[in-house]
Amino acid sequence: MLPMGRTRLTWLGLTAAIGTLIAGCGVTPTVAHAPWLTLNPATRTARMLVVMDSHPNNPGNLGLNFDDYSRGGLVFRIPQGYHVTMVVRNDGGQAYSAGIYNARLHLAFPGAGIPLSAMRANPDNSWIMPGQTVTYHFTATTPGTYKLASLLFSAPSSGKRANHLFTGMWDTVKVTPAT
Repeated sequence: MLPMGRTRLTWLGLTAAIGTLIAGCGVTPTVAHAPWLTLNPATRTARMLVVMDSHPNNPGNLGLNFDDYSRGGLVFRIPQGYHVTMVVRNDGGQAYSAGIYNARLHLAFPGAGIPLSAMRANPDNSWIMPGQTVTYHFTATTPGTYKLASLLFSAPSSGKRANHLFTGMWDTVKVTPAT
C-alpha cells in the first residue's frame, strides 16, 4: 500500500492528465481560409461564411459548431480596417444566434451580429432558424482577439439554463493590426 502522500500525488497527476485531455490542450487551431474566409486586399474587404450545425459525432459539446469547428478550433484572421460581410447560415436542426463578441460579451464591432442585450430583451426575435441565412456587415476597427459565438439561451440536456457558448459553440476572430 502506498503512503497517503504518494497516493494523493498519483491521483493529482492522473486528474491533471485527464483534465488536459478533456480540455484539448495541445490542439492547434485551424486558420480559416476559403470558403470560410476570403480577403480582398485591393478593396480592403473580407467575406466570412459561417455555417452553424450540430453533429452527433461530437457529443462533447452537444455537437454544436461553426464551420465544423468548435471551442476555438477555427481562427478567422482579419486585417484591421477591413469591411467585413459575415454570411451566417443555419444548417442545424435548432435555432442559433451569431455574433463576434469581446471578453465582456458585447459586440466587438457595431453590426457584427446580434447584441446580447437584444437577445435578453426579445429572445424570440434573436434566433436564426434552421434553413435561414442572415448577413451582417461591420468594419474590423480594433485589433484584438474575439469570439465568434452563439449566445442564444438554450436548454442543454442537463436542464440548466445556459447558452451555446458554454457548450463550446465558439470560434476565434483575430483582428490583426494594420500594416
